[in-house]
Amino acid sequence: MAKARKMVSFANEGIVMSLQLFKHRTDAANGHNATQSHLSETWRKIVIPAYGAPFSVRSIQNAARIASHCPNCDVRLLYLIDVPRSFVLNAPMPTEESQAQTVLGDGIEAARRWELSATTETLKVREPIEGLIKFVKQQDIDLLILGIRPDEMRGLSKALTHELCLKSPCQVIVDYIADEQ
Repeated sequence: MAKARKMVSFANEGIVMSLQLFKHRTDAANGHNATQSHLSETWRKIVIPAYGAPFSVRSIQNAARIASHCPNCDVRLLYLIDVPRSFVLNAPMPTEESQAQTVLGDGIEAARRWELSATTETLKVREPIEGLIKFVKQQDIDLLILGIRPDEMRGLSKALTHELCLKSPCQVIVDYIADEQ
């Protein structure tokens, strides 16, 4: 099996164009006809994770843009719950599970604004990074879209995003707006 290519992009208004350009360059370098390549062949499973804070709405918007070019892709909103080692992994955690349902519900509402069909899932993990990496591998995920904000009130933390970019077995898009409040 060929080793997966890793790409980190920084999302902006022209994200789909830059993703297509990446795909065309890669195909041309591999001797494929670049005009026959499509994003739908590249990303079939996309995950937008959240951990301890609401989703970055822009990460959902970027997923909608990508999905509009990938009609058969599966987009998942994933909420990670960090389970302390003193609990069994499947222990009931009503407060955290309630927060997960609220965040996922808000994520689905944001997805509907951009006509994005997405599924939701909650994943209980011991360590967020290792848990997400394991999920990505087991589910054969093609793309992670990570939203990060300077105030860290929405999206993922800077430290978590950095580690995921370094350890991810799939391609990663990071949406970061430096001056957003």
